[in-house]
Amino acid sequence: MSLFGKKKIRISEPQTMLNLAQFQTLIRNEREYHALAAVIGYPIAEESLKDIFWMYTNKYKLSGLVLTSRNWEEDKFGLCQMLVRQRTRILRTGKYVEGIFRKAFVNQLATGLRTTANSIPEAQYGANPRDLDAVKGAKWIDSCSNSNEMSVMEIANVIIEARHSNRSVFQLETLEYLHDRLVPKGSIHDRRPLNVEQPWPSSGAAKMMQRKVAHMVRTIGARTHLLSDDDWDNFACYFLGAFTRTHGFADGNGRPNRALYVLTMIEGFRPFVAPTHEFEQQRLIHSAEFV
Repeated sequence: MSLFGKKKIRISEPQTMLNLAQFQTLIRNEREYHALAAVIGYPIAEESLKDIFWMYTNKYKLSGLVLTSRNWEEDKFGLCQMLVRQRTRILRTGKYVEGIFRKAFVNQLATGLRTTANSIPEAQYGANPRDLDAVKGAKWIDSCSNSNEMSVMEIANVIIEARHSNRSVFQLETLEYLHDRLVPKGSIHDRRPLNVEQPWPSSGAAKMMQRKVAHMVRTIGARTHLLSDDDWDNFACYFLGAFTRTHGFADGNGRPNRALYVLTMIEGFRPFVAPTHEFEQQRLIHSAEFV
């Protein structure tokens, strides 16, 4: 019999299936849980526990998390290590977001964006010079997407509607609007567990980091008349890199992040340019300087 918090939970032979409340009770007194909560707060730490529980129950198609008394200490260690990795991932992501914001703020992030080495020729993603920028952007988004559930014109119309309704790119609600309109709801998950092969946190913590990205630019929206052409290019790149790196939505991040990039170009009256995959990955998402 093991005592965690105020409740006793018996781990019987050969195994015990824990529901979410029991799993949370088992973990809440572990120092790894409190170290994570010190960084992101207890409400978001609870979301991280839900992400872990969701991962196990969905992976094995079970209604609960299965533990054995013989392997409990080993199982507990593995679960706590997931919290350690989550904390590390959040700290690195936060440092990265702050770093690329500083580069955007001093007009260094988008350096070289409009050169032939870092931009994709229009014909390569199906655009032509006569297309509206929203259409060019939609064709680029479609060429980067694994889903074909929306046509190019449907994607373009979402971007145009966002612009015509005066949605500011400096407000998180605009990104949420784009996600709502561009990502089919029947194909997405409610949660995302920590993926050790990717740089972003699990869905609960990632949502918090997404809010941090928006918080860092909240005051800029009130003085957009002071922004130069270079400023708009840099903030378009900042949004694409920072929101992709935080991966704030449990599922379906690519389309809305790229749509916000397009919308930022349009709001700043900048001719649309599609960054190459190498520029996007090396300069905006996986830059070693801030990881």
